[in-house]
Amino acid sequence: MGSAKEDCLGYAARDPSGVLSPFHFSRRAIGVDDISISITHCGVCYGEVLWTRNKFGDAKYPLCLGKHEIVGLVKEVGSNVKGFKVGDHVGVGTYVNSCRDCEYCFKIPKDYPLALAAPLLCAGITVYSPMVRYKMNQPGKSLGVIGLGGLGHMAIKFGKAFGLNVTVFSTSISKKEEALNLLGADKFVLSTNQQEMLEVSKSLDFIIDTASGAHPFDPYMSLLKTGGVLVLVGASGEVKLSPMSLILGRKSISGSVSGGTKDTKEMLEFCAAKKIYPEIEVIPIQYVNEAIERLIKSDIKYRFVIDIENSLKHEIVGLVKEVGSNVKGFKVGDHVGGAVFTYNHVDVDGTITRGGFSTYVVVHERYCFKIPKDYPLASAAPLLCAGITVYSPMIRHKMNQPGKSLGVIGLGGLGHMAVKFGKAFGLNVTVFSTSISKKEEALNLLGADKFVLSTNQQEMLEVSKSLDFIIDTASGTHPFDPYMSLLKTGGVLVLVGAPGEVKLSPISLIRGMKSISGSASGGTKDTKEMLEFCAAKKIYPEIEIIPFST
Repeated sequence: MGSAKEDCLGYAARDPSGVLSPFHFSRRAIGVDDISISITHCGVCYGEVLWTRNKFGDAKYPLCLGKHEIVGLVKEVGSNVKGFKVGDHVGVGTYVNSCRDCEYCFKIPKDYPLALAAPLLCAGITVYSPMVRYKMNQPGKSLGVIGLGGLGHMAIKFGKAFGLNVTVFSTSISKKEEALNLLGADKFVLSTNQQEMLEVSKSLDFIIDTASGAHPFDPYMSLLKTGGVLVLVGASGEVKLSPMSLILGRKSISGSVSGGTKDTKEMLEFCAAKKIYPEIEVIPIQYVNEAIERLIKSDIKYRFVIDIENSLKHEIVGLVKEVGSNVKGFKVGDHVGGAVFTYNHVDVDGTITRGGFSTYVVVHERYCFKIPKDYPLASAAPLLCAGITVYSPMIRHKMNQPGKSLGVIGLGGLGHMAVKFGKAFGLNVTVFSTSISKKEEALNLLGADKFVLSTNQQEMLEVSKSLDFIIDTASGTHPFDPYMSLLKTGGVLVLVGAPGEVKLSPISLIRGMKSISGSASGGTKDTKEMLEFCAAKKIYPEIEIIPFST
């Protein structure tokens, strides 16, 4: 077992410009409750933009990111660790120290690709957790997904895997084909099309809002059934809506950020079992700055996953190289993944934590997830963020029950995974996009059942009140009320994206008892379940691998 600090190479931002460059630092020595992970892959999400550019005013430079979608192999375990062994495929959990305690480590099913597991620890659990929490894992319910990015596509995948009827909402008609044919959504609603939105009025049980851009909420609330819920998991800005959107129909709008240990573990297992894989774009670390710029411009379908193992050696995945004496659940060689906010904090030994844009990380067992051996590590990385971000709320809202209808707004890293989960769950998935160019991708590549150009009122009207649940993965500003009208009574819209200001009429919530809430990643249980589900169902994120220069 390691008894001294070990030099590590990563990529870090030195100032608010956010430009990342090679950075050498030391990881703390592994403790008795720790797991040392050889990182193979790490996902990239919008959080990289927010923190590297000090959008919250609390960045501590140099800032080594790769914050929450970390997967890899266990290389060493502490003497107290019982649940991990060297060689285990693992992922690191949400909101934990960078040098990890085994309590925050999650096993990733051996047959689940590590590259695909990474997004599950953020995007995956972010949507999975609220879905499960709101019992949207019960077949037959209708799910609406707003946004078809990293979060949204995962919401669709979970929705279909849960057996839901999934409707995807997007402002781009180009997303229709992608949502319906690629992700398997049952219906696509162009959120800017009043007629299309009207057609799905009061049809959704649940809506997941993954959009990151500002958008109205009242239209989406009107899509929820009585008692419906809209969950915000994105960061859409100010939430404005009419109180009647809540009062009429006993609807709700809530938020959700990631998920707990239990949810994360369950999500990982679910993804492995159902073979739910995030759609990812694997990139080398040398391409990370370009990738972030593309992320800002929304020039990415779903999720970027950095191939750390092959280009350097956050969605972080890799191989366990050492474990503490107390670590029992991991062993050297395990494929593992790690989840969010693994950087810019003070570690247990007083040092500054560093993220997954590096060669290895030390993590407590509780935050590590095993990744199935036969699951590609590169594909596992996005699961730890994008995957779990949509998987978690879907499970929480019981959107893993066949027959339910899921709406997915946005067809990026989150959105495409939502579609995949939705189809894996046996849901009817509808993808919503403002771009018609997304239609072919949604329907034929992702397998969504329906694509709705959200700017087409007629298309939106046609899916009115047809969705049990909507996952909004969109990062751009967009209205919420149109999507709420697509939810059935009791429907829920969950935000997992960051759409900016959330504004909607209270009537969108009240009529049909709909709700809007947020969800960010998921817990350990959800993440583990998701990884296993994706491995079992062969669900892989669509990724672009980029090099990580030294």
